[in-house]
Amino acid sequence: MARDMHKDTAELFRAVIVRTYPAQEGQGERTYEWAMGPFTTRNPASAALTRAKGEAARERNRAERLGRGPGPTVTGHVERASVTWERVE
Repeated sequence: MARDMHKDTAELFRAVIVRTYPAQEGQGERTYEWAMGPFTTRNPASAALTRAKGEAARERNRAERLGRGPGPTVTGHVERASVTWERVE
């Protein structure tokens, strides 16, 4: 996915999101991990993590309200990468 970024960008950020579904009948606990980004500043990465946590909370509330048992939980963190750009011929 193409992104516009300032030419002098020397670091990038991503949100690492870990979504865990509790054990249910015939299934153990399931965990999925993925990353969102890259972002040129920390704030959008933090916002992506906050959004994922909010979505999981709404899904968990729906599942409990409908008697489907506990829904998923989300944890995660923001990572930073230093970038060195070099010209490719």
